[in-house]
Amino acid sequence: MNLLLKEARYQEIVKLLNKEKSMSVEQIGRALYISLPTVRRDLNEMHKLGLAVRTHGGALAADDNSLGIPVDFRNSILSKEKQRLAQHAASLVKNGDVLFIDASTTVLHIVDHLKKYENIRVITNGIQAALLLRKYNIKTYCTGGILIEHSLAFGGRYAEELVAHFNIDIFFFSSYGINDKSWIVDYSELETDIRKDVLKHSDRSVFICDQSKFLRDSVFNLVPLRDINTIITNAPFPDTINTGDATCIVV
Repeated sequence: MNLLLKEARYQEIVKLLNKEKSMSVEQIGRALYISLPTVRRDLNEMHKLGLAVRTHGGALAADDNSLGIPVDFRNSILSKEKQRLAQHAASLVKNGDVLFIDASTTVLHIVDHLKKYENIRVITNGIQAALLLRKYNIKTYCTGGILIEHSLAFGGRYAEELVAHFNIDIFFFSSYGINDKSWIVDYSELETDIRKDVLKHSDRSVFICDQSKFLRDSVFNLVPLRDINTIITNAPFPDTINTGDATCIVV
């Protein structure tokens, strides 16, 4: 009986989060008439199961970029849209460039458009990106470090130390979303940290995001959107999002 009740609660919480995208513990408790300690226990367990992303004081919907969703599943979400954005991003590359490609599934699609360039070098913290780059015989450096299993990405001190050895022409990256304070945010502490280090060693930063990432909050702040050089997206930003002097390309 208790197991059935727990599963029923999980289903109701998932429905709420899918509708609202993010909710506090108090909001979930009021909506479902359950105690706050029960909500906290449920959210912690749902986070482990990949049904929600636990945040300080609440949770986020477990959608295409959430912590518990395997990378193979995320690859299939909005695939055509990601390919279109990535193709345009790849057009910014020049022969001889040194690139950093992060482990996001959005940016992974760039690799298919790099084989036409000569003498480029690519650094990545993504296992999938490294394997695809090898397929095209592109000179590739993989950061190594701590393996983040759900995203097949590397992070941690060793990954960050390798980044410091390179002068990077273009850094291509994506993330969980852009919050209402116009910050790029993410749920992965290790991936956020390595992205911060890459930004320090890059001449140009290119952030790729579709409109599903607009006004989505998460645990860790990466960088204000206005500090990015180029943003590639598929829809105009809401007026509440401040892009500063960043070049916004809508494709």
